[in-house]
Amino acid sequence: PKQAHNFGDLAFLSNRGLYLPSPEPGVGFSWVYLAVIIGLVASFLWVSFARRRQEETGQILPRFLPCVGFVIGLPLLVFLALGSPMTFSIPALKGFNFRGGVTVSPELVALTFALSIYTAAFIAEIVRSGILAINKGQ
Repeated sequence: PKQAHNFGDLAFLSNRGLYLPSPEPGVGFSWVYLAVIIGLVASFLWVSFARRRQEETGQILPRFLPCVGFVIGLPLLVFLALGSPMTFSIPALKGFNFRGGVTVSPELVALTFALSIYTAAFIAEIVRSGILAINKGQ
């Protein structure tokens, strides 16, 4: 761990894994969870109300933006009103290992990296073949 790669004192990469900061909900964060549930219920009720109104009167009410406001805006307002009740546990070298944060196993890091490179190469081949399929001057 002493030879771990350091990414701005926030993340560390070593042969034991990738150490990342982990969010830790503080006192009062359960209100944010409750706001998410209320937002989901409110968006479901809004969509059913808008659908019923359209069937009865033909008036089309917006659905996407109100639902975004319910699901994201309401919890965000509660989060900010409570004074951001969340802290981050940042990994730090204590003894022979890192303490705090969350550890991602080396196997998962390698798998994610390999799948990302493979998918990027696959998409690049599709784009390249699409470009080559077009005649010159077109």
